[in-house]
Amino acid sequence: MYSKPSHTLNKIEPQSNQFLDQDIENIIKCIESEYGDVIDSSMRNLMKSEIQKAIPELNQMLLPLINIASQEKKLPENLQEDLTKKFMKIMLPHIQKIISAS
Repeated sequence: MYSKPSHTLNKIEPQSNQFLDQDIENIIKCIESEYGDVIDSSMRNLMKSEIQKAIPELNQMLLPLINIASQEKKLPENLQEDLTKKFMKIMLPHIQKIISAS
């Protein structure tokens, strides 16, 4: 149903903007489909920009936790909480920019 992501967890390599844009565009299309609405081009561009800004920081903060989980086949409860907190700390400012522009 969804297209295959253009990255893997084991080996994150810098993606070309074309692939990253397509991944983000696929996410936006899913949002549009879910809510039965169309996101205009300026909002699309803002969403892409904010997501692209967040990705390097997300990779740096979250990949160690994801690697632990893959080795242990499960993320320990204390690390689940840590993962959620770190994700929200990184994404909240970007989400706020998107919401305030809508």
